[in-house]
Amino acid sequence: MKEISTVLGLIVLLVNSGTLPVANEVQEAVCPSISVACAPKSCDVSPFHFIARISEAPPGRELSYQWSVSSGQIVRGQGRRSIKVVAPDWSSLTATLNVVGLPRQCNATASMSVIREHVPTAQLFKQFGSAPFAKVSKHLDAFANQLRNQPGAMGYILFNGGRGLAASAKNYLVSEHGIEAGRIVNVRKKRSGRVIIKLYIVPTGAVPPAK
Repeated sequence: MKEISTVLGLIVLLVNSGTLPVANEVQEAVCPSISVACAPKSCDVSPFHFIARISEAPPGRELSYQWSVSSGQIVRGQGRRSIKVVAPDWSSLTATLNVVGLPRQCNATASMSVIREHVPTAQLFKQFGSAPFAKVSKHLDAFANQLRNQPGAMGYILFNGGRGLAASAKNYLVSEHGIEAGRIVNVRKKRSGRVIIKLYIVPTGAVPPAK
């Protein structure tokens, strides 16, 4: 009995000192940090270039990279650390990465989203041809009201023929409705037959209508 007690005491001493392994000991997994980034100058316009950033990768593990995108198409790099994405008609785009080969305890996914800022556009308010000014003035009254409702907007009058009518329209907006002359721009388009007048509302930041 004395020998058995001595042996048991020795085993306890070795376990406490770390000389012997403890049953069911769980080794802590080394988990990398994972993120997705845009390559410089590629976050605003297609094609996009997304890059996987992985730190502290576990040694001895072969990793692979599975990508998916919310819109557009991956045209290069699937399975690699960087991809090229073509998305001509996009308003928002999310690239999601899944890293295969990490320990089960580790987070293996990351994503990044890019969102197109809203860009205002010029709006065609009214289009008409040659007509008595009494009829045209009704269109201009409504046009002036819209300009008053959008204080920062410009009013463009595109005319194909009808130079005198366009000039009269601008004078009417200024004199009868008090619209600042600098907010009304007359633009002559190449003449191609009949008279066409187009009234545009152009919000701040919008591209003016083409000549």
